[in-house]
Amino acid sequence: MAHRWKNTLTEHDVTPEHVYLNRRQWITGAAAGLGLAGFGGQAAAQELDGREANSWEEITSYNNYYEFGTGKDDPYKNARRLKIDPWTGVIVKSGV
Repeated sequence: MAHRWKNTLTEHDVTPEHVYLNRRQWITGAAAGLGLAGFGGQAAAQELDGREANSWEEITSYNNYYEFGTGKDDPYKNARRLKIDPWTGVIVKSGV
């Protein structure tokens, strides 16, 4: 029979109590740091290789699927013709 490892750790061994008690301050600081990092990232993205950032229209209408056409803007133009209400389907059980 294989030797099984026995866990002898407690929650106090994993996280020191002072860290646990100050977790909200740590989360607030981390969230603030991430928020500030986002502003720098946006400026850097706009200046990347001298290219301009994509427009809102380009960002919200881009699609990489071919269900509605093979062009990058075809799904945006053609998806409005898909009738989704009422949506019905049939489940076919085959040979199981």
